[in-house]
Amino acid sequence: DEPAYRRYAIVRSLVERQRQRRDGRDIESVTPLMERFKHELRTETDTARRREQDLWSVALEARMQLEAGDPQRAIDFLLMRVQRFTSQGGDEDLAELHVLLAQAYQMVGDHAGAERYFRYAQQKLPADSGLNADILLGLGQLALLSTGESNVQQA
Repeated sequence: DEPAYRRYAIVRSLVERQRQRRDGRDIESVTPLMERFKHELRTETDTARRREQDLWSVALEARMQLEAGDPQRAIDFLLMRVQRFTSQGGDEDLAELHVLLAQAYQMVGDHAGAERYFRYAQQKLPADSGLNADILLGLGQLALLSTGESNVQQA
């Protein structure tokens, strides 16, 4: 009889606990809990809360795919989800997904794509966001991959 947000919050905490106990590459151990989370989330009537939790879920799935060494799967997954989120409510809150996309592109060697998504995410974030550290790290890594002395300074 608990409200929807309490039910999926409990499942979310179980997902996070399971991830802490397991190797990041072990997607299968978290999958049943993620499915339960999504099931409970469907009962949420507050669209803003549902979107926030859905974003968390998508980011976690993509992060697990990257940790498992499957960046192409993460790219395909994220591109589809970003498009869906954008059509449902814009892209102002999608910076984390764009950072994950950039990291996935970086892993497959598409440096131009990675830089594009890092910079796009950077435009969407306030200066004090913790995601800026991931963006700056990624941009620095990309700068180091370029040839030339000035790239070290830029990185």
